[in-house]
Amino acid sequence: MVKFLKRSVAVGLGLTCTGVIAGMVFMFNSVKAVEPLVDNISEYLKDYNSKPSIIYSSNHKKLYEVYPIYSETVSVSSLPKHVIRAVLAAEDKRFYEHPGVDYMGIGRVAKKFFTGSDNTGGGSTITMQLAKKLFSASERTGKRKIQDISIAIQLEKRYTKDQILELYLNQIYYGEQAYGLNAAAEIYYGKKAEDLDLAEAATIARCIRTPSKENPVKNYQLADANKNTVLATMKEEGWITETEFEKAKEEKPKVKGLSQQKLSKMHGAPYYVAAVKRDLEKMGINISEGGYSITTTLDTELQEQAEEAVDREIRYEGGSGPNVGAFICMDSQGRILADVGGRNYAKNQLSYTTQSKLQPGSSFKSFIYSEALKENLIGAESEISNEIYKWGTGRTTYSPKNHGKYGGTVSLWDAFIHSINVPAVRTFDKMGFRTAVDHITEDFGFKSEIKPFPATALGASEVKMQEMLEAYSVFMLDGKRVRPYRIKEISGPDGSLVYQGKMDFVSTRIGPDVCQTMDNLMRGVVTSGTGRNASGCPDAHGKTGTTNNGKSGWFCGYAKGIVGIAWAGREEYNKKRNKWYLQPLSEYGNDVAAPFWASAMRPKSLEVMCEET
Repeated sequence: MVKFLKRSVAVGLGLTCTGVIAGMVFMFNSVKAVEPLVDNISEYLKDYNSKPSIIYSSNHKKLYEVYPIYSETVSVSSLPKHVIRAVLAAEDKRFYEHPGVDYMGIGRVAKKFFTGSDNTGGGSTITMQLAKKLFSASERTGKRKIQDISIAIQLEKRYTKDQILELYLNQIYYGEQAYGLNAAAEIYYGKKAEDLDLAEAATIARCIRTPSKENPVKNYQLADANKNTVLATMKEEGWITETEFEKAKEEKPKVKGLSQQKLSKMHGAPYYVAAVKRDLEKMGINISEGGYSITTTLDTELQEQAEEAVDREIRYEGGSGPNVGAFICMDSQGRILADVGGRNYAKNQLSYTTQSKLQPGSSFKSFIYSEALKENLIGAESEISNEIYKWGTGRTTYSPKNHGKYGGTVSLWDAFIHSINVPAVRTFDKMGFRTAVDHITEDFGFKSEIKPFPATALGASEVKMQEMLEAYSVFMLDGKRVRPYRIKEISGPDGSLVYQGKMDFVSTRIGPDVCQTMDNLMRGVVTSGTGRNASGCPDAHGKTGTTNNGKSGWFCGYAKGIVGIAWAGREEYNKKRNKWYLQPLSEYGNDVAAPFWASAMRPKSLEVMCEET
């Protein structure tokens, strides 16, 4: 037993030594491999700082570009001690003591790398942050973390501490488009870095950690609390006195903020671009750093056609009819091809396609009837009661109104293509409100809350247009649902592939037989029902929708492998509340939405796209 234990210990020690030696060899080779990067750092910086980030359409036309702001460089020798120490207190208080790398962190990183983990958290010094910023900002893998360490080691070999700190101060991002300490000082306080007082320096220094969310423009209260954290560290290190600490803690520096210094240009499709930028932000990608190339799914011809169609049908001035329209469409693989989020992005940046929640009106009936068909509660030839329906008692009584007569029964065909309200509510009730809502949410992918009340059958629950886009794909794809996406791929500043978009299909319980029945019904809406204004698009299928309050008009449908959602409303600006509000319409919004849906769905490129998909 003793011999066995001795042998086991010896084997364990041998494996450990082998692992350590292998790790040392790997690190040595990695350090040698990055020598050329550090040797050419001046040329690299020149090229790096001049690259914009560009968002492209699917056919590589520019939609948006943004340049980072790099101001006049600062030298460490020109800065007051409290400015330098504020940065050290915020990011790396042992900067002048360590060799550029947290060696306790290396063990953790190496372990995670060799075990295949992508969780690469660990102590990061100023030198390592500089390495990451310059050479691997777009990647978060174990391999890149090892390279950051290797570059940090080479930087410490080639440059003095002051030179490294100077590079860091002039390259790092401080928020609000500011790269470099001078840019941050100018943008936030309207002065040069050498003129910052203690409170201002501490505030700016802490911005480095979370620059886009915790800077004094975005969140002054949080930035002020962060300032005090930096000041406390400086006091603990003996870099400032108690008196200086208390004075700076009480000071509330006045923020100038970014004026007209943003170097960006919108080339087209502003609502679509804004949605792409929100997606990038969720990914943790800050394109204002420069150097990113984002290829999207947008088809520029289809986008232009959609914008023209909406503009042609909407009356912008006078009367009380629709003065704003929105349209969004995607192909059978989920690629969003066009997105018109509103009438004037300069005046109202809120997108009706992706951000606003709107009542879908009768266009929601498609989900009610398809679920009832799935459960065999009705059939394609069914007759449904059209007798007056009442729900609840007393003041809570609800009774849906028809635009025509009540009484007797109507066929599913007539109920759907003429959008009769009572049969839809009765069908919803027959399924059970809660059960039906749960099934609709699951099958059609709604993230917005669908309420289990009778009026939901008529589209009373608010949803987003993009949710309707995904939901209507179920009918076009014989029961499958495809999730919409905008970004095809992203390349980082160093040219590496950061992200690759792909189609994402979801199976539902809505079968092909149900979809075939719904397909026939939606074709009937266009040929014989409320959606005849959409007949200008060949093989159009869809459903109209108008809300009871008259604030929204919809046409939701598909044709030739493309699903599209159109909406029309009337918006008015409230100066006191600084907000846009929807107002009741004097006419049916779907009378406008259906025609521009048909026009937007008919560009020449549509035939080509259908053949490709």
